[in-house]
Amino acid sequence: MEEKFKNVLRRSRVGSIISSLFIAAFGWGQYIAVVFFHFHLIPHEQGMHVETTEPVFSLWLALAATIIAIIVLLVSLSKAQILLNRGVEGQARVVKVSAAKKHGIRPVTYAFLVDGKEYTVRKDTDAADADLYDDSTVVSVVYDPARPTRCRIMS
Repeated sequence: MEEKFKNVLRRSRVGSIISSLFIAAFGWGQYIAVVFFHFHLIPHEQGMHVETTEPVFSLWLALAATIIAIIVLLVSLSKAQILLNRGVEGQARVVKVSAAKKHGIRPVTYAFLVDGKEYTVRKDTDAADADLYDDSTVVSVVYDPARPTRCRIMS
């Protein structure tokens, strides 16, 4: 595999770490808002004693967010590491570019062959890049030969 693809895969691990930190930070930020600033996200009626229940709920939310963040991080890092260790570079062709565009992103469907079997993958692609694609566009793909559906389009 080319060094530039290895660098892209290594950088994707950084994105996974940032996403996981964001998930955990949201949970703990909510907990801090309730405990220290008495900022309640759950509306309550007059006379209800929220202080005894909401910090506990916020703590559970923060702990759950941390667990989810760890799971997301581990899964993302293991997928990237598998592609780094045993990924094979190949060529994928653009099958379909969706007309729908949301927040500057367009879904693009790619197809590639592994041992005579065609695999397709759909990836949200920057609209500026997707606008340049047609049915004859070929891009690089890195895939796991043991499980070709585990892949990364290198566009």
